[in-house]
Amino acid sequence: MFTIRSARAVLLPALFSVLVPLAARAQETKLFTWSGRVDREVRLDVRAGGVSNTTESSIRSRARFNVSSALPQRAGTVRVVTNMGRGSVNVIQQPMAENGYAAVIQIADNDGGADNYQVTAYWTPTDDGRGNRGRGYGRGNANNDQNNRDNRDNRINRDNVSLLQWSGDVDGEIQLVWRNGVVRVQQGGGVAPQRVRSTVSGAVRNQLPGNITLNVREGRGRVEVIQQPSARNGYTGIIRISDPQAGYGHYNLDASWQ
Repeated sequence: MFTIRSARAVLLPALFSVLVPLAARAQETKLFTWSGRVDREVRLDVRAGGVSNTTESSIRSRARFNVSSALPQRAGTVRVVTNMGRGSVNVIQQPMAENGYAAVIQIADNDGGADNYQVTAYWTPTDDGRGNRGRGYGRGNANNDQNNRDNRDNRINRDNVSLLQWSGDVDGEIQLVWRNGVVRVQQGGGVAPQRVRSTVSGAVRNQLPGNITLNVREGRGRVEVIQQPSARNGYTGIIRISDPQAGYGHYNLDASWQ
């Protein structure tokens, strides 16, 4: 017999699984929708004062912004939804105090010719407006306790920032493996990089978790953080540089680990 007690056992977990994502989305703010044509790459620079895109002028003139809300001047996470477009869309810089609460969205189209794209950006706070991390999400996640410890250590060591300046010529794919204050190049597909210059300054974050953010100054391909440092990976961050075009492309980037 299907009793009231058995019904609760079935319905309550299902209801909880629905309500938790809804609660998380309740704090999410829609920032804007961008539409335009992309040939190779467009970057959207998102700040409190507005949104701009960087690309050749012939394509820039066709871009359209529909802004719903300004990017708040506080720490948060920007996510993007690709409504139209054949390539990849990634947030390569999240807003934080060190970069003036600015986000950068990269739209990469590596196929021949241009394609039409439409992306929508959303922002969610990572603190409560007073510098405290938000709480209440992911309590059913087995990794939540470790994540809370990582976030606690990040807050305690927020002034201990490690900075990386890296430049070089890349043909194919490489990974920058950052651990114990040292960055080494791990070659993927393609040939060895050339004219590499790498400088790490600031605090050496040995055995500390953190969050790596990027500021890509120059590069025709894709640059992204594919692994954030945590206890689970031996406090190792990994930045991937992918250059799909023929020949070497020059890359110049800054990264901060805090």
